[in-house]
Amino acid sequence: MAGVAAYARPDRLARFLGSDRGTASRAEVYVRLFAAREIALGLGTLNALRSGADVRPWVLAAAVGDAGDAVAFASAARARSVGAVRGLAVTAFATAGVAGAVLAVRALRER
Repeated sequence: MAGVAAYARPDRLARFLGSDRGTASRAEVYVRLFAAREIALGLGTLNALRSGADVRPWVLAAAVGDAGDAVAFASAARARSVGAVRGLAVTAFATAGVAGAVLAVRALRER
């Protein structure tokens, strides 16, 4: 759902992440790229669940994307491109996504 919201209103996500209005407007295409990735991974996972296919590749792909987000925001916070608190919060959120994916894959292996 977050991917759909970000795709529909990319300026709002960019503003939430700390961009000024001008930067948020110029960043819309990049936010939509992120949103499209999230939508594709969500739909792929949902399709795998519905069809009985292996969900693990989709979950792992989402984890790789989240890991990239974590590195990007940690780097941005370190470079002071985004506020430290906001950058670290987004980094922690993305890292939690990676951890959740790892736990999910482990649980799926045990089934």
